[in-house]
Amino acid sequence: ANVSVNVEAGTKISASREEKASDVNLTVQKGSAQLSDGKELQAGSSLAVSESGETKAKLSVTSPVPNQKILYHTAEECPVDFEWNFGDQENEEKLELVISTDKDFKHKVQTLTLENLKRATVNLPKGNFYWKLASADNPPAATAESSSGKIQIIQALKPQLLTPAAEYSYQYRTKTPSIRFIWTESDTATAYNFAIANN
Repeated sequence: ANVSVNVEAGTKISASREEKASDVNLTVQKGSAQLSDGKELQAGSSLAVSESGETKAKLSVTSPVPNQKILYHTAEECPVDFEWNFGDQENEEKLELVISTDKDFKHKVQTLTLENLKRATVNLPKGNFYWKLASADNPPAATAESSSGKIQIIQALKPQLLTPAAEYSYQYRTKTPSIRFIWTESDTATAYNFAIANN
């Protein structure tokens, strides 16, 4: 949409445009960036940029990033941290965070009403989830434009040693025994780091 952004080294930025919309939504998660007109964007800022170059501050969700994949290694549900801001403005609005298993939000798994907050943690099992954060006020507050995204949560349990048993002792006289190690598989592992030490 004729929007040019200069990105500094080490910067993480997301850019998106909804269907049938002309504005490009830019969010800086890390580092800094600069629009072609010289306007600076710092980490945590979010703007809607029109084709003519006009900018408008909007609700900025800095975590999770759009289409984020989260890998975790415990049996419990995965804690997902949501963080947002309104740029230079104080957050005095009531927001609603909705999480669903489908992009049409027909199968909601959690709905949170958040007031005067800039962060929230939601525990989710493995799977794909869609989220949206928008004003919970009626009518919606002018500054709280909605933000949405998708999360893929991947569970990879740590391998557990099956044999030999913990503290097991091997006895021999002359021939060194052959010791077989067996462990549970980790779904996402392509290799294992196997180390043996005497201390």
